[in-house]
Amino acid sequence: GWLYARQGRYAPFWARTETIDLKAVQPVASVDLTITVAAMSDAQKYAAQNGRQDIAIFNRDAGSWVYRRITAIADGDPGETVLTLDSAIGFDATLAGIGPINFMNLSRFDGDAIEIYWHTQAVAESSVQFRTIKA
Repeated sequence: GWLYARQGRYAPFWARTETIDLKAVQPVASVDLTITVAAMSDAQKYAAQNGRQDIAIFNRDAGSWVYRRITAIADGDPGETVLTLDSAIGFDATLAGIGPINFMNLSRFDGDAIEIYWHTQAVAESSVQFRTIKA
C-alpha cells in the first residue's frame, strides 16, 4: 500500500536519513522551541541551511517521531549547538527519552516501475531508488 501510494515518481514523501545525525545533550520541555545538540561542524551547519533543515526527533517514551523544521542554528556552550525550531517540541523528555535525531529529505522514487519479489505469501523483497528534490 505504501509503495502504491507513492505512484512511482509522482508523489513526493519525506524520508529520514536512518542515521543518527544529531544527538541531544540537554533535556527538553514540551513548550521548548529550541533543542541543544552536540556541536555541529561548520559543514553540518551549512548543509542544514540548504535543504537539510527538516529533522525527525524520536520520542522514546511515546515510541513516536516528531517532525520539525530548523529555523536558526547558533553555537551554544562549548561542544553544543542550539537549534531553533518552527514550533514547540511537544513532549517533555530527559536525555534518555530523546532518541535519534535524523535529517529528512523530500524525496520521490527515481522510476515508475517497482519490482517486488515474493519469497512467501507473507515475506516480500523490493529495492527502490530515491531521488531528493527541493522542498
